[in-house]
Amino acid sequence: MTQAWALSVEQVSRANDLFVLGSEVLLAFKDIDDTASEFQDALRFAHELAAGNATLEGGSRWQKLASTYRDAADKLQKQSLPTAFDESRYSVSWRDFAACHTRDQSLLLLDGYSAELNAAAVRGAEMAAKLTAQSEDLASISAAVTELVELLENVPLLLKVEWDWYDLRVNVGPSAAELKRTIDGRRMEIAAAIERLKARKDNLDQNIDDLRKTECWLVGRWVGTINIEGTQFPMTLEITGEPANYSLVYSLNGKTASGVCIEQADGRSRRIVFRPSCQGPGSIYQFSLSVSEAYDAVSGVETDTDNPEAKIVIDLRRQ
Repeated sequence: MTQAWALSVEQVSRANDLFVLGSEVLLAFKDIDDTASEFQDALRFAHELAAGNATLEGGSRWQKLASTYRDAADKLQKQSLPTAFDESRYSVSWRDFAACHTRDQSLLLLDGYSAELNAAAVRGAEMAAKLTAQSEDLASISAAVTELVELLENVPLLLKVEWDWYDLRVNVGPSAAELKRTIDGRRMEIAAAIERLKARKDNLDQNIDDLRKTECWLVGRWVGTINIEGTQFPMTLEITGEPANYSLVYSLNGKTASGVCIEQADGRSRRIVFRPSCQGPGSIYQFSLSVSEAYDAVSGVETDTDNPEAKIVIDLRRQ
């Protein structure tokens, strides 16, 4: 049994799946099964013709097959790699990650980016496996074409046979070879892209783990009220800078106080403790505040060293 004769209809059908790489190709070639059957019928006819058991009928079908392979190669070259995706959706600024109130959202975005990198690598591996199988089938097709050319060279040189021989040798053979080269080239591109994706994911995951361990920046502006003896007054609180170097400014009833003595400002414990001044009359007052888990609210009390029983309630919301 020859190599060409061993080529099954299923193999040919799967080879023809080469040009069903996307919806456009599927719409362009609706008769894939017909093409596969035609190829197998042509193989059988060539053997019968060589054995003198067949008569010639008009019409060559190889032009269509060659055109199909050329179109498939062209479409494959123009297709985006299966590893590609819109990475702009995962843009995260350092400030967004550093700030306590935006860190969780930034982490979700970065985790999504890591998952997308992995999904892209999986898509690439699946396509590479498919292309490998198709490349192997094309090798079988090429071997079959070679055998058909040899068979047709040995039969009477009638016009129809000459035309079949010409189409096979000049059109089908080269177009199948070109499609195989295109597929193998795309496989190499995908393999390289997968390696890059894996390296980037490993690097990203390590950076995310390292960043999770860092203290977030307790920065922002909160606006609300301070309740003094049953009367509410407007209050604002603003923190700028970064851990170990924060600057805090607050205002009560429109009067701004700077040069504040910060005793604690911690993103991990979500605590803010400060006095109007480190020394002097202002040092007897202490603001002891807690930040909500979402970092969108600040609440607590102001106490007086000379009157520890007095607790002035503070309630602020992020602006």
